[in-house]
Amino acid sequence: NISFHNYTADAFKKAGVWQEIKKEILPLTGSITKLPFYPPIYASFKNIKLDYFSARRELLLEALVHKAAEYPNVKFVFNTALLHVNKMEKTILLQQVNSGKIKTVKTDIVIGADGVHSTVRAFLQQGQHTKHIQNQVGWEYKQIFFPEDRIHALPLRFDRAYSSTRKQAIFVALPNKDRTFNGMLALPKSQGFDLL
Repeated sequence: NISFHNYTADAFKKAGVWQEIKKEILPLTGSITKLPFYPPIYASFKNIKLDYFSARRELLLEALVHKAAEYPNVKFVFNTALLHVNKMEKTILLQQVNSGKIKTVKTDIVIGADGVHSTVRAFLQQGQHTKHIQNQVGWEYKQIFFPEDRIHALPLRFDRAYSSTRKQAIFVALPNKDRTFNGMLALPKSQGFDLL
């Protein structure tokens, strides 16, 4: 799940996908934060006129991919591994995962948006001096799904986001339009899920 405010909604409108995703999002009135030794804190967004939404991440990504696929110069290729980027010849070498077939593709622009362990970044930095710092948080997380029949046993409302923090743990839960919740529990790797 993901939560977002007005400015992200504006970006979806500019991208031309707002009407498609609007039916999939859930408006939220605020959030509840639980800290140790304190009663829950409710933060309302109505007084500051800030819209707040919750949505399933995959539904938003699906809408964006479908919209991007409408452009003739955009092509999506799945089940494919990047083997090499040649900056001088402006080519990329791809391998089809299932068949093992390799092909070279000519390209003018390569954008590395493949995350913290970016394959693209490593290729683009080859042969040139770079100075950067890459830090990774030593935490890991697990997603937890709460079906509708379990929500009744918990004091949760479908118009609010929830978070609970401790020194060595963070839990966040967001409601879905189908009256379920998706949660995320984050723990430091040193005291993480292997020890539970």
